[in-house]
Amino acid sequence: MKKIWIFAIKIAIAILIISCLIHVHYASFVEGIKNFKVIYLLPAVLILYLEMTFCALRWFMLVRMINIKITLREAISLTMRGYFCSLVLFGGAIGGDVAKIGMIAHGLPQGKRFECSLSILIDRIIGMIALFLTAIILIFLNIRTLQKIDLTSIGISSAYNNYVIAALLTVCAAGILAAAVIFFYRIPEKVTFFKFLMDKADNLTHGLVSRMKFAIDLYINQWKNLLFLTFGSIFLVHLIQMPVLYCICCGLNMKVPSLLTLTCAVIVGNIAGLIPLTPGGIGLRDLVIFTILQAGAFSNATSIVLLMSLVLIIGNVSGGIFFFDKGLNRDAKDNKSIKDICNI
Repeated sequence: MKKIWIFAIKIAIAILIISCLIHVHYASFVEGIKNFKVIYLLPAVLILYLEMTFCALRWFMLVRMINIKITLREAISLTMRGYFCSLVLFGGAIGGDVAKIGMIAHGLPQGKRFECSLSILIDRIIGMIALFLTAIILIFLNIRTLQKIDLTSIGISSAYNNYVIAALLTVCAAGILAAAVIFFYRIPEKVTFFKFLMDKADNLTHGLVSRMKFAIDLYINQWKNLLFLTFGSIFLVHLIQMPVLYCICCGLNMKVPSLLTLTCAVIVGNIAGLIPLTPGGIGLRDLVIFTILQAGAFSNATSIVLLMSLVLIIGNVSGGIFFFDKGLNRDAKDNKSIKDICNI
């Protein structure tokens, strides 16, 4: 019951933010929606599906890198189901990952489930590193526009804009370091006390820590592939969302003052969407994107952000179709346990 109340509060927050955006700019919003050419939703949704497909391919490659055999069809099906769950479950994107872990567990032998769960974590880490790295670059390139953001509506003087930008850059840098720390577990292991704790944890978990270390070492040994997936994510997961917004602007028959500002808005908005205050980041992401577009002199920014959310909802909800895919029942013999491979 508590989780239901929390989810209801998140929905209420999202509705409140969206309602305020519409209320304050009601006339321009209504005019924009009336004149919007619906046909432009098609390329926007197709571009979003391309992003989702790359995410599935990225996870597929990560799973294969640690000797787990799944098909590309299974990777796409589970990824799309995860997108659906990220919208309707309590934990947002994390909730989608947890659901994905639960679903893949049914098709794997006991000795492979932990490693596959780890691959989903690594997939999330690569996506986060790519997002924060992209954000840092775009913030520096678009810093003059960000300095024009009006924060007085939330009680912050515009004189503090540089401090807000610096805080955002700090968060991005800290996010990269926090996400990448898993690949440097060998460093604290050199300290006797930490090695003792890891050995103790390994005993308490019946070898899970050793299996995790073995899997991470497999990834480290294939660092070139990890870099390829990271930089691929920059272009095919994060920057690719700019054309989605551009299609929406075309549908609204708007001139785009700056593609750079448009790209920066969606990237910083996605960072805000990671905060689990609203379902799938809806509402909070819209507010941040709207604020940056306003600073960049975009007309009818309200229509842009809300149509963007509509595209994201269409993409995530359509992932539910893959729950009808019955192709996940595989022979567990195809996947030899990593526990057996490394003789733990």
